[in-house]
Amino acid sequence: PIQYLPKVFLQRLWLLNQDARTPCVQPRNDAPNIDFKSAEDMLSGIGEDSQSIINPLDLVTSVFMSSNPFLQQEIAVHMMQCQFAVPLVLPNIDPEKSGKFLLWPLRGVTSKWKSHSLETIGRVHEAHLATTDMPTFSCVKLGHLGVSKSQVLNHVLNGRKFSSETFVHRGMNGAQMPRRLSNGLVEIGWYVPCGEAHDVFPVPVAISNLRGNASAHEKCLQLLCKASSVLVVFCGNLQEKEKQLLVTCKEMASKLILIDFSDTEISDNRAAEFVKLPRESLDMNVDEGPACRKAMAAVEEVLKGFDEGSEKFQMKQLPLQGALWSKLSELDKEESKQRKRGNEPDPILQKEKKDVLTSLNNYKMTPAMKIFTDSLFTTDKMERAYFLHWLKLKLYLIQAEKQDAPTDNSSSSAKQIKHNMSQENCVSSCSETLAPDSLSLGVENFLREMGLIFELTHTGPNSKTQNVLRLPSAAADLLLYGVPLELMDGNASNIPKCWLSCVFAELKRRLPQEQLRTRVLTNIGRHNANHQDFFSTLFGVKFPTRRGMYIAALDVPINLRQELGCDFLFLINVVGLYSSSADNKHNRLMYDNEMATVATAVSDILMLNCSPQNGRQNETPFAVMVNALLRCKEYGSLPIYQLLVQDEGIHSKLQTFQMRRVYNVLKAKNRDKESTNDNNLSTANSATFVKGPQPSMFFSEPVDIHYSTAMLSLKEEMFKALKRCATSKLSALPEFMRDVCAVWEAVKSDSFSIDLQDKDSALAFSLLCTEFSLWEDTLLENMESWLMEATKKIFATNASTLNTDQNDVLSCLNNEAREEIKSEVNKIKLNLEAYLMKDDSLRRNVEMFTEILMSNIANFQDQVTKEIFQKLETVSETHCSSRQMKKFENLLQEKQEFKLLALSETSKSTKILFQDAELEEEFEVVWTKTLSNFDFRPSEADDITFRVREVLKLNLISRGLYKHLKKLDDVGKNQTSDFQINDEHFGYRIRLKHILPADFSDSYIEELLENVEKALQEKSMEIRSVFEVDLKIYLCNAACQDFQKLHDRFAKDRELLSYVSETKSKCQAEFIYNFRKRDQCQRIAEAFVSMVIKPTVLDYIYRPLGMHIVEEIKEKSKECQSPQAFHKSLLEELVKEDDFESFKEYLMSYDNFRLKKIQEKVVAYLSESSALGKWRQQKLGEIIGKVAAAVNQTPEVTDGVLSETKPLLEKICLTLEKDAGVYVSRAALNGPLFSITTEWDRFLKHLMELLASIRMDLSQEFSQNVDITQLLHSLSVQPQEYLFNTVRSCDNRCPLCKAPCVEEALGHGVHKPLLHWPICMLPIDSHSQSCVSCCDNQTPGHNSDAQGMYHACKDLQSLYPNWSNPLDDTNSQNTSDYWRYGTLNFHAQFHQEPAKIPEEWKKITQQEALESLREIVPTREC
Repeated sequence: PIQYLPKVFLQRLWLLNQDARTPCVQPRNDAPNIDFKSAEDMLSGIGEDSQSIINPLDLVTSVFMSSNPFLQQEIAVHMMQCQFAVPLVLPNIDPEKSGKFLLWPLRGVTSKWKSHSLETIGRVHEAHLATTDMPTFSCVKLGHLGVSKSQVLNHVLNGRKFSSETFVHRGMNGAQMPRRLSNGLVEIGWYVPCGEAHDVFPVPVAISNLRGNASAHEKCLQLLCKASSVLVVFCGNLQEKEKQLLVTCKEMASKLILIDFSDTEISDNRAAEFVKLPRESLDMNVDEGPACRKAMAAVEEVLKGFDEGSEKFQMKQLPLQGALWSKLSELDKEESKQRKRGNEPDPILQKEKKDVLTSLNNYKMTPAMKIFTDSLFTTDKMERAYFLHWLKLKLYLIQAEKQDAPTDNSSSSAKQIKHNMSQENCVSSCSETLAPDSLSLGVENFLREMGLIFELTHTGPNSKTQNVLRLPSAAADLLLYGVPLELMDGNASNIPKCWLSCVFAELKRRLPQEQLRTRVLTNIGRHNANHQDFFSTLFGVKFPTRRGMYIAALDVPINLRQELGCDFLFLINVVGLYSSSADNKHNRLMYDNEMATVATAVSDILMLNCSPQNGRQNETPFAVMVNALLRCKEYGSLPIYQLLVQDEGIHSKLQTFQMRRVYNVLKAKNRDKESTNDNNLSTANSATFVKGPQPSMFFSEPVDIHYSTAMLSLKEEMFKALKRCATSKLSALPEFMRDVCAVWEAVKSDSFSIDLQDKDSALAFSLLCTEFSLWEDTLLENMESWLMEATKKIFATNASTLNTDQNDVLSCLNNEAREEIKSEVNKIKLNLEAYLMKDDSLRRNVEMFTEILMSNIANFQDQVTKEIFQKLETVSETHCSSRQMKKFENLLQEKQEFKLLALSETSKSTKILFQDAELEEEFEVVWTKTLSNFDFRPSEADDITFRVREVLKLNLISRGLYKHLKKLDDVGKNQTSDFQINDEHFGYRIRLKHILPADFSDSYIEELLENVEKALQEKSMEIRSVFEVDLKIYLCNAACQDFQKLHDRFAKDRELLSYVSETKSKCQAEFIYNFRKRDQCQRIAEAFVSMVIKPTVLDYIYRPLGMHIVEEIKEKSKECQSPQAFHKSLLEELVKEDDFESFKEYLMSYDNFRLKKIQEKVVAYLSESSALGKWRQQKLGEIIGKVAAAVNQTPEVTDGVLSETKPLLEKICLTLEKDAGVYVSRAALNGPLFSITTEWDRFLKHLMELLASIRMDLSQEFSQNVDITQLLHSLSVQPQEYLFNTVRSCDNRCPLCKAPCVEEALGHGVHKPLLHWPICMLPIDSHSQSCVSCCDNQTPGHNSDAQGMYHACKDLQSLYPNWSNPLDDTNSQNTSDYWRYGTLNFHAQFHQEPAKIPEEWKKITQQEALESLREIVPTREC
């Protein structure tokens, strides 16, 4: 890719891009630049690695090495415009040989400045920098430095102003790479002051910079020592050789500044000594060789006598361009006007013209022109090029020197300028000095003289010498070489037709016949609009700056000729429009109109250059441009135009707006060039803002940073316009000259309605165009409103009758639209008639303006009608398609909903989680079934013409009409026919109405052809085969368009089907998503019910059930109401059971025994009770009702809208707690499980279904036999425990017999057992101190012990004061029968030793034992 870098460098340099020297920056795709397109594409593929490809200095050096001197000069000029340093000494590839001193490239560098000297204060100087005396600083490096010398120089040159990188330094991209070519390169840059206080130097200064170590380039060092006012040496660590060189420099240099960087001390100095660059004794090659010197000598001969003044030189050496030529031009125009009016030739005019021609025919070729033409005839092309450049340079230098020469009153003028004029006035005055003819002579004058010599030789009796006949050949050579040719003399306003015809004939002779296609691109604007710079940037062509119309030929690259449709691109530049060089204001306006009209009429593309002017200063050039367009419209050739705006001010914007309006009015369906491009012209009238370098700019002022981008955009627009022209009528090279001559004849004879001196009509017409555009905008707004109402009507069409009513509604609306547009257009016509009559300037040419605007109105009406019809058809088709699409979507939605419900039920019942692949299969079934049930009419978009042609071909072959097969090519073409046949004759249109429900079929054409054959057979006359074939072709050709429309309408279904197919993946994803959301909704509802609702329901039922059971038991069992009653019931039960183990358990494990009895009582109750199920059913109904009410109180949510689930579930719980007083555990809601979004209405539906399911399940469970153990386990309050606590006493035991106290747990001071236990029933280790029956001294087998116990019981009160004395307890004595009965029955089990039982004990019955127990009940509180 490195080989493309030079091309990219040149492209950017011509665009004045500050990154031109950077090889690593990836540029934008500059498609308009043809030559560099491939290079740009290749460079854009280089990544960051491209930063290390080449050093920027090597890039510049390689470009200069490979360029010819003239390209080097152009490169140097553009580098100076970018404020880049320019090579002065180019190193040789062979380091042993001397470099080349580049003097020629610097000769083209010019600049402006304002010095600070008192003699020239306030005056703008302009000169070639290479030949201007100025101080020269030279900077070299000795030794190794850690500081960038070039970067230091940039800082010095910049001062406090903008930062410019004049010299490449190591901080720039790519500059870190080692230099391969540029070591030994000497660069030179300039600083010129602007006359401001911040100027770094008060006078112009040249700064040269030697690249590399000076010790390796001694010849360059010697040159700089001799040529420099001051030599600045940057020193590092010096070796011996470098120290010797430093001594030599001190001897050779005028002044030497040594900057020692070894101790980091930096100093600088400024000098103001005037010296010249040395041109002799350089000891190196100078680029100005023998050819250059020979050309310079020839120029000196040509310009002999020029020191007497340019006017005298022109009168002596260029006499044909004087007053006689201008007079002849005026007489010729007057003669043409008389011929146009049909008058007889005026004898006086004829005699005057003859006298002028006689005077001109006495011309003898002057010495200057003889040398000039001989130099052009030279066979050495390099010498000829040097000659032209030297001539241009010398003329510029001589005349600039005279213009800049101080006069006697220069000092006072300078002071007056300084004190009385602002900076803007200075710039304005500077701009005025740069009018096209301010420097009176240029190379163009010699070329003009050459053309006039040939022109007058062909129009007079002068003999035609060989040299004169060779002049067109020389001019053609120059044109091909790139030197512009003058088409129209700007001073005399005349076109030398013979001269130009011969030049273009010679050009045609030199070119191959296949390379004669041409396009014309013209640039027109004010004289100071900087045309030549824009053309130079866009195409690399430099145009003269003197008044006139010039043409240059640009060879189009071969690879783009087909795309652009031309081989040559003619560039025409109109210079000096509305300049101050014309004779008077009258002639100036007329000449401007003539030049602008000719240039516009012969152009394919017109670039209107709007320079920054304001107010009335811009009226005349604007009027000239508008008049030129009006005359071209009348002539019948209107080009595509491009606006180039150099200022974003209000005046430029207004001018751009008005010019665009004028062009839009004039462009309506013009013939020739415009008619074929009518569809594209609406996009061709664009405007590009380019703020480029103005003629008044100083060299030290930077170019606008957006200049390169704007120029690329402009070039892109130009080439787009050229591509749009590619399909229009081409002009060959001879035709171009014929067009020029024809337009010039029309201009000379003033054949246009707009007078060449009329300015008011153009301005009035531009205002009318602006007003006319407002009328058009009003019409469009009204039609837009009408279209909105029509759209409502179309969409109001009943869907069920859409197919039958669609065509009728559309046809009705089309008719209504046509009438509405016609009504609005009539309003515009009335406004136009009134406007034309009220303005005098418009009334003078009312017929012309009326014709233009009426044609524009008609075209506008057709365009609007066509657009409205297209929009109506689009709306209708959109409505039809949307209806079909909506129908399909509804059908698909219905099928999907059914499938989703089935899948949800399956997932709910089986608890299976479907995979995506399974869901995709289910969707595919739904999709296929839906498509099969929907009424699509898919068809491929066929070419009906081809199918009709094939059917007709088979028909002709079957009838043996082979000789007429060639006529099949006419089918489908727009052709005229002599047949006068109505559609009803064969009725294919009627057939078309009946086949609307179906697509096109070949059978329709076959049927049509059969009808033709049948009709022809019925005729009694003889019908020839040619008539039959022509008739069939005519009918088939007429049917093609209608059948194509029918087919295209049915092809809409194919498009709709394609669109539906494109949405399949989206619908599938939505299907899976909806199932997932529904499944998730169902699962979350189940989770909420199982984790929150069901526990709440069970808690609501079972939390009070325990107490309910307790109350029921207490109500039915009185013994459970107090500890005494419960104890008594235990004793009674022991006697009734008559079971030893029970007695034993009662005595040994009293607490366990009574708990066991309570549990048995609870179980017995639960087993026998029938009300428990009813009670649970009742509570179940209550809680389910409360939950349902809480659910129904949640906020209403729109169907299908996703809502946050967790807040709504919390709302349900909160409602249950606050309103229903139900405890709800919300701990399960804290996790991420319920933090989802779901369709709330669907969630509530699942929730209510689950509530019903819970109620049904629990109700069924409650109706079945209860599992007592499971039931008790589920109760929060255990009834047995509660009852146990109810009948529980204080749990203290008698210290003697261990009988429990039966008093309440609280509120008593003395413990009293219900009965003291008998000693004989206690174990041995237990009744040693028992007091039970201690009052009973008849305990069997324990008489002696009983006596001791008796004494112990007596002392019990004293030992245990909080226990009652058993001897004082009448209950203990009254219950002896109870314990005697027990002792009698279970003594043997308690005591293995036999005992003697009293006889009276044996007589105690169970009833007596119970009676003894009951005797104490009334005395106790139970």
